[in-house]
Amino acid sequence: MNKSECREHFLALRRNLSREEWQLKNDQMLDKLVRLCLKLSPGEGLLFFPIEKKREVDLRKLPDMLYENGKSWSWSLPVMNENQGLSAYRWIKDEPLLEAKFGVLEPQSIPERKLNGSAISLIIVPLIIADQNGNRVGYGKGFYDRFMSSEATNALRVGVCMFPPIHEISDINPMDQKLHILVCPEKSLAFDPEFRHLID
Repeated sequence: MNKSECREHFLALRRNLSREEWQLKNDQMLDKLVRLCLKLSPGEGLLFFPIEKKREVDLRKLPDMLYENGKSWSWSLPVMNENQGLSAYRWIKDEPLLEAKFGVLEPQSIPERKLNGSAISLIIVPLIIADQNGNRVGYGKGFYDRFMSSEATNALRVGVCMFPPIHEISDINPMDQKLHILVCPEKSLAFDPEFRHLID
């Protein structure tokens, strides 16, 4: 399948999940993410909060779940700008978020809260579907690909997806950045042997 076909097919599947199916899948992924993060040394993480109308994975409970397990991460959220790309800004718990373009929930763009991408050790990446080689399909704007290739070059890239990977995305281009790990409801996959211990 090419990217356009993937978007159409898997966005429709996501929309058609019942509330109960969606919640079960979301809870399963949260549990797997917690177990993965507990194996990492806490640091700077880039999280995303869901575009609810697109029924994205909801990770808003993750910081508290890790804190309750003795792991206190510092989290930032993405701010999207057509000209400047993706920037990471510190997330302050309980501070109101702004619904920006594309329906993304963003923190306030206060200059002193902007993080250098090189400081980020973990990126939790939104996606529509991935393939068995670690390639992903997003919404086609390239924000995360550019950020991961130019700024957060050393971060662990963990994708989260409601559905297991397909065999192959047919129209991958050189700018596309592969995932290191994919977390799905049924199981997690490591695309590089270096990270396999994180999902065992």
